Amino acid sequence: MTKGSTFLTSETSLSKGTTTGSGNAVTDITVSGHTITLNKGTSFATLDSNGLVSVNQLPSYVDDVIDGYMYGSEFFRPLVDGELKIDATSSDFTDDNKVTPVKNKIYFWVGDGHCYRWSGTEYV
Repeated sequence: MTKGSTFLTSETSLSKGTTTGSGNAVTDITVSGHTITLNKGTSFATLDSNGLVSVNQLPSYVDDVIDGYMYGSEFFRPLVDGELKIDATSSDFTDDNKVTPVKNKIYFWVGDGHCYRWSGTEYV
């Protein structure tokens, strides 16, 4: 545990309405064996058996991320066997793999880790 961690014991009491910040009110408490579940209305995403949020609970823009490379003022997505080519060079950036930019997409440049959006005239 890290400094500042809280341990719950059988003497610990929890109550609805407990807050840890704006909009974080606990609306339901369930105790099952040694597991205590605190719910914040319907704001919490449920986790699958691997501890991951299911795709149907993710915001729509999560699927709108396109990874690739910026070269000049263009965005490219060179593929090898259907996968993004790692360590692509300028010779890999052709009209065949140039991405046509659209609004409401996030363009992730794998070369430097920056994210861009299309303004209508340029990547910003």
